[in-house]
Amino acid sequence: MKLIPSLEFISTLYSDSNIVYIDGDEHAAVIDIKDTYRIVGFQVGDYLIEKKEDYVNIYYGKAIYRSENPTYLNCYQVDPHCQLVNAPKTLILPQERFRCSFFENFCLVKDRQNKQCLVFDADTEGFDKPLLTLPYRYPKQHQGALYFDNFSSIVALDDNFNERWTIQCKNSRATGFQRSHFFADNYFIYVSFLEEPNSLSPWPGDTVNAVCLDTGKTLWSTTFDDPVMSVMHHRASSQSEAAIYIGTDKHCIVLNAETGKQRLKFASPYNVMDMKPIFLDDGSYQGELRSESRVWTDGHFIYFTGNSGGWSHYGADQLHLYRMDGSDFSGPIQIPPAYRFDAVKQCFHLNGKSYIPVSSASQAFNLVDFGVIIIDPLTLTPESDIELEAGPVRELVHRVHDKKTESYQLKVIADETADNARDDLIRFSEIETKRIAVRFGDQLWTNKEKNKKFNGQIQLIITGSEKMKLDCQAMLDILVERVHIWAVESEIDAGNRKEPIKVSWQWIEG
Repeated sequence: MKLIPSLEFISTLYSDSNIVYIDGDEHAAVIDIKDTYRIVGFQVGDYLIEKKEDYVNIYYGKAIYRSENPTYLNCYQVDPHCQLVNAPKTLILPQERFRCSFFENFCLVKDRQNKQCLVFDADTEGFDKPLLTLPYRYPKQHQGALYFDNFSSIVALDDNFNERWTIQCKNSRATGFQRSHFFADNYFIYVSFLEEPNSLSPWPGDTVNAVCLDTGKTLWSTTFDDPVMSVMHHRASSQSEAAIYIGTDKHCIVLNAETGKQRLKFASPYNVMDMKPIFLDDGSYQGELRSESRVWTDGHFIYFTGNSGGWSHYGADQLHLYRMDGSDFSGPIQIPPAYRFDAVKQCFHLNGKSYIPVSSASQAFNLVDFGVIIIDPLTLTPESDIELEAGPVRELVHRVHDKKTESYQLKVIADETADNARDDLIRFSEIETKRIAVRFGDQLWTNKEKNKKFNGQIQLIITGSEKMKLDCQAMLDILVERVHIWAVESEIDAGNRKEPIKVSWQWIEG
């Protein structure tokens, strides 16, 4: 199992052939078949990935936020050498007001300001006048059909934008539960909550429902004794039927997707640890600790992780593995210290491997530390551990200029023997530079290592060949600009609170 650090937050992963795409707002990257992280878009600007049935588009442009006029983006695809090549499409930039997608020969533009959706002819050069205005919120497509997510309901439309059916399914606001409804095969799966959980009373059980996408009729509903903390669908295979995997604080429950009949149930590894009521000294009941754990499967193993949100931090740094019959395989497996699991993130099984996005374990670094754990389930053993990608050799140097002024140097030795030497150098240099800024600078979150004498200057000193310098210098210039913009947008300043974060780089031949 490998933990590959990412340049930024990973919200979604897509696959195309043997390439896994990382959906990042301010860069575009892929992970190839060798688990190598390749930067394909690094310019300052905005990136958006659009997944089609047989290909992936990457859109790029510079945002003009709060503008009422849509901005068009350049569109690219990734060639077999992991390079961006032009693609013959444009797309409206996601902005504060606009977000768009394509359905048939139409462009659907989400108008956030007016809580509606505008329908345009996708073949026209501009979008001066919509063909239709629909009173819905977020367009979604599944198996060639169009639906709208309106927070408290799902609406199914036909090809003429007429309603087929509507299901009332209120989203949960419970801490850590971010996927209370989703589409899977020929079903719409959603959780209905008896009441919104609160900290001063025991949480009630919840109901999982399956709806037929053709008719909108409920196929089955199953109510549990405990709150549902995660739900996922696993497609049918030659060895098993399609199933719904449900995680509560006490159990993992597996249901037949078509009938709702229970196939498997076993205890959560966090059951004993987390189900302890909290009482004050006067005996008053204050609620129960919850693991807010997540159950997920790739068809080879069942994975159990905790979540760091809400009441409890239990399990946020642990991974438990079970065989498909519910018997214990291994665990707890500790994640590297800087990272944590998060129930908000969704796991994926792509191209024969499993991917679990992870986030920072510390609030102080929550704008820096992101990554993805890559698992080859066919090679796992009970002794398998999570190995953090090392990257090039790096050294932090603390420089004292006088009694009031201090700065930092980051020394990096380029590993020119690596298959992806340039991108590894750029990626780890940016991550480590940002870590220095949040570690010693002034920021929103409490940081015990804040240096009040830090003047905001970070010097990146790289040792490598002249050939390597020529290959990297343009990206290093962009890195300086990217970190500056990131620090301004993230409200991160020098530790002395007088100066901005300022990065420079120097190359030493060696």
